[in-house]
Amino acid sequence: MKTSRPNLFQIGTKELAQDAVLTWFLQWADPAHAETDPVLYRCAQALTRSLLGESEEFEIRSVQTWRQWKNIDVLAEINGNIALAIEDKTFSTEHSEQLDRYRAALKQEYEPRGFDCSYAYVKTGNESLNSLADIVAKGWRIVGRTDLLRVLAACPTENAIAQDFTIHLSTLEEMTLGYCQARDWMKNGWAVEGFCLELQRQLGDDWDWGWVSNAAGGFMALYSKPWSHPVFREVYLQFELGDIAEPRLTIRAAGDDITTEMLYQQLEDLRLVANEKGLKVEKPARFRAGGTSALAVLPDVWGASGWQKVDWTQITQYLWKTRDILSAWTACPVSEC
Repeated sequence: MKTSRPNLFQIGTKELAQDAVLTWFLQWADPAHAETDPVLYRCAQALTRSLLGESEEFEIRSVQTWRQWKNIDVLAEINGNIALAIEDKTFSTEHSEQLDRYRAALKQEYEPRGFDCSYAYVKTGNESLNSLADIVAKGWRIVGRTDLLRVLAACPTENAIAQDFTIHLSTLEEMTLGYCQARDWMKNGWAVEGFCLELQRQLGDDWDWGWVSNAAGGFMALYSKPWSHPVFREVYLQFELGDIAEPRLTIRAAGDDITTEMLYQQLEDLRLVANEKGLKVEKPARFRAGGTSALAVLPDVWGASGWQKVDWTQITQYLWKTRDILSAWTACPVSEC
């Protein structure tokens, strides 16, 4: 029976394994190893330049590495005058203001010694573009999966570890792009994240995404920035995605003491505005009073091809139209005007 080739990074799936391979590449970038394996050395030098955000003309004369210095995943001293901190993430995201603490620790240790400090946030999983923008605002450079793959593809090597890492990252990228290819992409969490990322790229930072927990186990949600509303506190658009019965786009209401009577009344108001603009809105299967409630379902977002075949033109045009209608409705609901 034919089996796939064993891959080190499908066995070592924790961030510590990725810390190790990044440290390994950094160590191979030291010119002391240039003759040991010239091809791997050139690959490691290129990857180190990518971590530093430097061009291929940048000369690397020496590299020393440490792991978990002041809780920083990987620390490297390069050329005796650059301190590089690497925060390495696979599936998790920043927490507890760790990036601010690591940055402060590095500056305190190295700036008095005349070092330039450099900060790389390495992410091989998927993360919201808004979250990554916040990390850049904190002074960290994003080195993503595609950045690493670009270097590894440009510097192929026969080294088994480097090849395993390349195959591993390529597999993650292929799964993330699954929404383009497989009709059952909604059952693949990586493909769902890929859909969320692509819609964010097309619509901008007014949209964000993440996991929503509930009694049934939860789902991935892609949601818009909210509109203020005179009856509810706010309303917003939300895609409910993932391995659920049917992905759907809803208009949700948030506020204090929402009642079913309020939901019925505001849905009728919304229908009056939406019908004039040719937008079909439906009542959810049931109204649930509470802090947040589904107000309406928008059944036509996917177009004639359905969610199994993503039609970006259909989806984006539909969402821009819906946004304009919600902006008009929330500015003056029918019952309030």
